[in-house]
Amino acid sequence: MNHDEESDLRDAFELISAFKENTFQAETAITEHEGKLLKLLRADLLPRESGLDDDLYKLVLRVAEEDTRWNHQTMKVINEIYSLRDAGNSNEADLLQQSFMRDCPSRWYREVVGDV
Repeated sequence: MNHDEESDLRDAFELISAFKENTFQAETAITEHEGKLLKLLRADLLPRESGLDDDLYKLVLRVAEEDTRWNHQTMKVINEIYSLRDAGNSNEADLLQQSFMRDCPSRWYREVVGDV
């Protein structure tokens, strides 16, 4: 991921966080830039659901839901990896990390877990 893509993806995650914190209202007009960020986030979290791009309100809701799901999964896996390593089970921790990397569609969350 190049610097611009990483920056845009970070901005997209900040936008969806603002929606979840109720500081960004999906019912109001979504700017062209916000629409671009939401579509980028959809491509990261839901790569097989490009049909969502046509309805930005549904897109916001679905992306917020999926972001929450992968955020929780990421935190859970990181905690488990550290616990396994602390218990001397590095091989099991590595297998868990590899499993997450294989199953998670999001480059963003895979990078987070990959850095553990």
